[in-house]
Amino acid sequence: MTNRLSANLDDEPEESDAGDRSLSDDVRQLADDARAYALAEAGYQKARAVYFGKGLTQVGFLGVLALFLVFFALMGLTFGAVLALLPQFGGWAAGGLVFAALLAGALLLAGTAMLIWNHVWRNLQDRDAPQ
Repeated sequence: MTNRLSANLDDEPEESDAGDRSLSDDVRQLADDARAYALAEAGYQKARAVYFGKGLTQVGFLGVLALFLVFFALMGLTFGAVLALLPQFGGWAAGGLVFAALLAGALLLAGTAMLIWNHVWRNLQDRDAPQ
């Protein structure tokens, strides 16, 4: 049995059964092939979406877990700062100093976020702005 791809170029081309087929048969075969391709492509895209969804779920879970750990680490740092300042300033003053430092940091971060937001908003409103 010879393979069409490995046939020599000197061989005569095989006779096709094109004379036995009709145009409607060719169109029907083309439609069947297109349907099969569309179903295969839809299956492939569905598999990709499922894979992406599973990965996104894992990333989201790990991200939330990391945020919880960061929160508790910051709480420990805050408590440690109050305990460290307690002998020098007393209970209320140490708590007030740590509160003031955390509030100043929060205001600094919020101000920076507002500056970035305003910059982005202005660039979105002005179409001629540089990207």
